[in-house]
Amino acid sequence: MDRREFTKKIGVTIAGIPFASSFMGLANKQESVLLRKNIESLNADEIANYKHALTILKERNNNEKNSYYSLAQMHNTSDIQYRCKHLSDLFLPWHRGMLYHFEQELQKTDPPRTSNVTIPYYDFTKVPLEGKRFPAVFEDTNSILGMRWSLINGWTKNNREVNSPSNNPPLIPPRDINDLMNLNWVDFGGDKGKPGKIEIPHNTMHNEGIGGVFLSTYTSANDPLFWSFHTFIDLIFWRWQRESSYTIPESRFDEELKFKGIWDDMKFGDTIDVAELGYSYEYKTEDLFTADKRLAVYGAAQAEGSFAQNNPFIAGLANKNKINWTETFPLSPIKNQFSKAVFKLSDFVHLENHNITGFLYLHPSGEKFKPRSPLFIERYLIDYLSIFGMKSMGGMEMRSDYSFDLTGEMRRLSQLGKSEKWTITLALSIESLSFSKELDDVKSKPASKSVAEQMMKIRNGELQYII
Repeated sequence: MDRREFTKKIGVTIAGIPFASSFMGLANKQESVLLRKNIESLNADEIANYKHALTILKERNNNEKNSYYSLAQMHNTSDIQYRCKHLSDLFLPWHRGMLYHFEQELQKTDPPRTSNVTIPYYDFTKVPLEGKRFPAVFEDTNSILGMRWSLINGWTKNNREVNSPSNNPPLIPPRDINDLMNLNWVDFGGDKGKPGKIEIPHNTMHNEGIGGVFLSTYTSANDPLFWSFHTFIDLIFWRWQRESSYTIPESRFDEELKFKGIWDDMKFGDTIDVAELGYSYEYKTEDLFTADKRLAVYGAAQAEGSFAQNNPFIAGLANKNKINWTETFPLSPIKNQFSKAVFKLSDFVHLENHNITGFLYLHPSGEKFKPRSPLFIERYLIDYLSIFGMKSMGGMEMRSDYSFDLTGEMRRLSQLGKSEKWTITLALSIESLSFSKELDDVKSKPASKSVAEQMMKIRNGELQYII
């Protein structure tokens, strides 16, 4: 595919967005495209060069503009004007711009050795080839990739805490990623003031799959795993651009992406074509996106293929996490004819410094809700959500809407022809965050009842049928 065909595919006309005029640094990258690879596929020289570049950043004085500390603060800052973008359609382009700039810093550390260094991605849909929970290079505490930065202690042992019932690796099923490819831009990437569904696997891994300093935007870039994690998020964005039949609205392309004066500011439109940014991805489609489907089933005799079985990490969280609050949404009689059924959760409040994991159940109204029962989870768990605790933007209360496509589930109920009433129950695990004085470390604990009540006062849920 040539560049003209590619830009047409992703919705950018050649005359529409003059990349070079808004960010001149991109013009020189068109002729040299480097590959970002899975970190487990790097050869010995490639991983050594990547660690070498990171180590040079690490050893610079914190006051230097291009030290690891200064570059990590680009994401960790509490400055509202410059902080990382979440809960909107700027989430993907801002982080893409951040990764681009960070990669440039790596390449400049020790050329020619580091001239072709790229950020390798961490594929959190795959069981590591080596390593208990993460690729082995991130578990080596003698390596920079197995350490974390601390203002008081310098580089120290990492404190990742995977919230799973065993040593199993945290995994988002390939199907969950595959499903994102079918969404339009607003549903996938978000809109102004509205998060896209790409943020759910992102948030789940931050809150539950990695933990430690990943629990907050103030601290997550202190862990070098952060860069590889977000590179995989960017790969998913890149895949959507190629696989989706939808395009990105150009009306948002002039939105500014600010980088605190350390790096050149960019615009949304500057991030659209990764070839212009000088990189691409090495991957195998069949490895990343297995074509499995969610099969909603009800009854002990039909447990095979349930959501819980296809999502063992999420099911483990549902069984293990402390549930602070539940909210029920009784359903009206099941319709027999419809093209789509969507459960919409509106006015979901985001409290500063609180992380939320939610589990969505569809179960008979007359059956007792048992969130600790493995059999109940296997039968009735149908989806999940995750919200990353953010500081309020400009002091405003943060609210978002979430939707869940339950077409398959409702068709299944319609086909079964059961007359019993059904209920959707949302079970929430709300964690309160506390920080060290220097904002370089974070701890979590279950939120108080008063916090849960504050959130639940303004939530609405409704199942909508589209004929």
